[in-house]
Amino acid sequence: MMMPPKQDDLAARMDPSKQRPKAFNTGKGARGPSSKGDDASSWHETAEQKQKRLQDEMMGIGKPSASGPEPVRPSKSAKEEAAHRKIQEHVEKTRGPSLLDQHKQSKGAEVEEDDPSKRAFDREKDMGGSGHISSSQKRQMLNKAAGFSGKFSGGTYL
Repeated sequence: MMMPPKQDDLAARMDPSKQRPKAFNTGKGARGPSSKGDDASSWHETAEQKQKRLQDEMMGIGKPSASGPEPVRPSKSAKEEAAHRKIQEHVEKTRGPSLLDQHKQSKGAEVEEDDPSKRAFDREKDMGGSGHISSSQKRQMLNKAAGFSGKFSGGTYL
């Protein structure tokens, strides 16, 4: 006759009455709405209730839905606008020109030369001028390109 195996595993040694509770439904959704303004009643309202709620919102009777338009905030008063304008005028008088303006003035004085090696490729500037390559330009381009094979070949380490 065959005997069942001995229970030497961990589950047999643990007391089932001292098990820790299972972590279930303890996440962010189990805590309920994040703010008091959130209303989850739309999840379990009937079609008639929804229609009545929407009609009430249109008439301005009930509270507006959270996804509706935000309330209009009052514009600044004349006193606040005058104070803001006064501050801006004072700042313009006391401060010198901005760093951006200074930089533009210093760069404007220098003559900007168009060196293609110092800028990104621009089709209009680089290709637009001449659609024809002379033999000397072709030879010069081939000489420049001759060294590219060494750049993309495998390295020699020893």
